[in-house]
Amino acid sequence: MMGGSIAKGLGATVVGCLAFFVVCVFGATLPGMSVLRDAALFAFFALGVAQLFYVIPLLIWAYKKGERSTAKGIWIAAGVTLLLNAACFGLVFSGQSRFAG
Repeated sequence: MMGGSIAKGLGATVVGCLAFFVVCVFGATLPGMSVLRDAALFAFFALGVAQLFYVIPLLIWAYKKGERSTAKGIWIAAGVTLLLNAACFGLVFSGQSRFAG
């Protein structure tokens, strides 16, 4: 049975990304949490890869509930995030940005 919606998947991915960001940023500021500090740096520079930590559980949840459309929305949002991150990463580290000093 098909259930859910693509918009629900997009929203779940946005919420997952924001929650991951909050955990990394605020967790990295805790004293003695060098592991979270390293994870926050990794997530900042490689969000396309780091998003696997929240996308895979979301996909498992959607498929177990039988919400194939929601899973499609999760895939779409994860793909857009990956492509946008790769484009920005390439632009910043190639030195070709018109905004670079």
